[in-house]
Amino acid sequence: VNKNLQILNNFFASNSDLFAWREPDGGCIGFPKYLGREGVEIFCERLIKEKGVLLLPSRIYQSDCGPSPQNHFRIGYGRADMEEGLQGIKHFIDRKNK
Repeated sequence: VNKNLQILNNFFASNSDLFAWREPDGGCIGFPKYLGREGVEIFCERLIKEKGVLLLPSRIYQSDCGPSPQNHFRIGYGRADMEEGLQGIKHFIDRKNK
């Protein structure tokens, strides 16, 4: 988890034009904000279709307990393949920006 957290910190720092990231206080799940014009729903949908990387947008986590943050997505970092998933996101971003 600590290794993956460092990998995420580096990834989001180098892509701060597209993501707002605050390192979680604990656990192995984060909720970065997507800053792209098309919004998180379209970003997540295209990412799974084109790269096979699943990120769940914040609307999935709506609750009657209070408002859900807009344009955020869930990313878990307790898995062994963190770098592979981020590589897919990076390739998607790079291709999209060309």
